[in-house]
Amino acid sequence: MTKLIKNPVLLKSFSDDFFNDFFRNDFASKPSVNIIDDENKTKLEMLVPGMNKKDFKININDGVINISSESETKSDNSSENFIRKEWTKNSFSRSFILNDDYDEENISASYKDGILEITLPKIEVKKKSKVIEIN
Repeated sequence: MTKLIKNPVLLKSFSDDFFNDFFRNDFASKPSVNIIDDENKTKLEMLVPGMNKKDFKININDGVINISSESETKSDNSSENFIRKEWTKNSFSRSFILNDDYDEENISASYKDGILEITLPKIEVKKKSKVIEIN
């Protein structure tokens, strides 16, 4: 696993192993992810043009966020004796391990201009002050 940002806030999942992707020839089929982190949130940005909101599935299960998509496009140039018929099917899945710093109930996502953006708000950790008495 690769540490992506300071204080293991978000870790790259073992399912995205570079060598598995390379040898399975899936390397180009997974969209790249930009990860932007600040003190209040982490944002994941994926460049996935030509898709619709309904094509994406985002699930969180046992501290792992999984972003996947499956879309199919068909076109017909005639009704019965077609000369040309084309269709494409695209799919991908990316998973990331989350630690306990995120408020999973308030994670949000948007898709605009070919960019899927997932916002992971951080839980505010209040530091307590305590005086320890010596016996």
